[in-house]
Amino acid sequence: MTTLRRTNETPHVLLLGASGVSGLALIKEHLALADSAANKPYLTLYVRASGRSKLTSVLPSATKSDNPAPRIRIVEGGLTDAAAVRTALSADATFPKVTAVLSVLGAYMSLYHFLTRTQPTPIGDALNSTIIPAMQELNVNRILVLSTTGAFPVPGEDKTKSWGWYLNSFIPWIVVPQGNAEMRAIGEAVLNNKGNSLQPVKGLSATVFRVPLLTNESSDLEVVAFILGGENNTENKTLSRGSMSRWLFKELEEGKWVGGAPSLCNRG
Repeated sequence: MTTLRRTNETPHVLLLGASGVSGLALIKEHLALADSAANKPYLTLYVRASGRSKLTSVLPSATKSDNPAPRIRIVEGGLTDAAAVRTALSADATFPKVTAVLSVLGAYMSLYHFLTRTQPTPIGDALNSTIIPAMQELNVNRILVLSTTGAFPVPGEDKTKSWGWYLNSFIPWIVVPQGNAEMRAIGEAVLNNKGNSLQPVKGLSATVFRVPLLTNESSDLEVVAFILGGENNTENKTLSRGSMSRWLFKELEEGKWVGGAPSLCNRG
């Protein structure tokens, strides 16, 4: 892993997947942070117009204002809309330039893809074709993306992980092949896991955080970050979205896992 480069830039996070369940949980945790908190960044929510209304569950004025709360702004666009992505990454009159991109986008189950065994990867494709090129154009290097332990293994992990984790990795490959392929493509867009160690892609300061079954349990649950078979390894295979959000804000501040791909679970 590499060390996070410290700058004097004001922290500003572009959130992809803001209108999904995990995105809403992260917004809720952001709102709970005191404005004076050192790890409370500016937050840009990147959403499609059709999904904007979902934000009202945590931001009541989200459909009426592009600035529905202090330090939060909304930018509408699709993942392959290069102009909208550049706008979301850029500064405006009241917001600084984005310093990090955080994706909580994930694949969904599809009966069609299950039956046909097709494996399109639109999120991974958009990262490669649109989002990462826009980041490079605007000199934004830090990115954190959600994946899974089964879809994105760390080199050497297969030799040390338990049978329970093997089974946890095998089932999605059989039941949701498209989803498994998508989560693999998301991880591979930012970190290369094909050699003996993880390697950065395209000069990015990247973290792939790998999640198990996500729940709506308490945000106060302890989060364990580990590599299978290594220190802090746990057999618990659940993670609350709220506690994940808190861990992500801490990682954005500290950068302990730059160049790494930790598995996250709540302490069992």
